[in-house]
Amino acid sequence: MTIMSKDRKTIIMKIKSIQVVKNFGGPKDGKYILMANGGFGEGVILAQYAEEKNAVDELEKIYAAIADGASTYRVD
Repeated sequence: MTIMSKDRKTIIMKIKSIQVVKNFGGPKDGKYILMANGGFGEGVILAQYAEEKNAVDELEKIYAAIADGASTYRVD
């Protein structure tokens, strides 16, 4: 799957994993990040969220898109 980041500045292909990670020291509106990993230590921040629930909700939307066979996804 190919995913475009929330800020529309990054497109990542051949994703190995996507995870919600606590962003220690980040801004108040970015305490949790949605991180995509393409392998070989490559990590790309797809989006930042103030609440963990919002990040997990977006992760669930990505999972649903993958389960439905989508080849592309844009993070909201």
